[in-house]
This record gives sequence, C-alpha cells and structure tokens, in this order.
Amino acid sequence: MASISQMIPVGFSLAADLCWGTSDFAGGYATRRAPAFLFTTFTHASGAALMLALAALTRSPLPSRSTINWAVLAGALAGVSLAIFYSALGRGKMGIDTPVTAV
Repeated sequence: MASISQMIPVGFSLAADLCWGTSDFAGGYATRRAPAFLFTTFTHASGAALMLALAALTRSPLPSRSTINWAVLAGALAGVSLAIFYSALGRGKMGIDTPVTAV
C-alpha cells in the first residue's frame, strides 16, 4: 500500500488533469461566442499577469535572458496553437481535433 507522501503527486496530477479538461471544454464553448484569437490572447495575458504577481510575491530570482527568451517563444507558440484548436472547436469540428490534441 502506498503511503500518503506517495499519493500526493497522484492527487496533484488528477487535479491538473481535471483543470486541463475543464479549461479545454470551457475554451471551446467560449469561442462559439467570442473570436478564438481574442479569447486566447486574453487568457494568456491574464495567466502571465498571475505568474508575474506570484513571482513578485515570492521574490523569485530573475531567470537568465536565454530562459526568458525560450519561455516567451514557447508561450507564443502555445497560444497560437490553442487559438487554432479553439477556433476548430468553436466551428463544431471536434471529430479528429480533440483526440489528436489530447495526445
């Protein structure tokens, strides 16, 4: 039998999966009413603001310039990819998009 300390990561993993699945559904649903790129820009900007606030509150050290550049590039590509995905969901094209994205 696993101990409590071994089960904590499992709990966090399940909570992250629940949040991710809920956000995918909510994002696809929201983009039926709003433009996908505008919606994704708003959600990424609010997420970046939250992370900056948390970093300031915890007084985290500033990462290297290279790390920041890679993070900005990854965030931008993830945002564009998510906007394209939400655009497809907003048009009702859930056939192949959803399972491929889940993988």
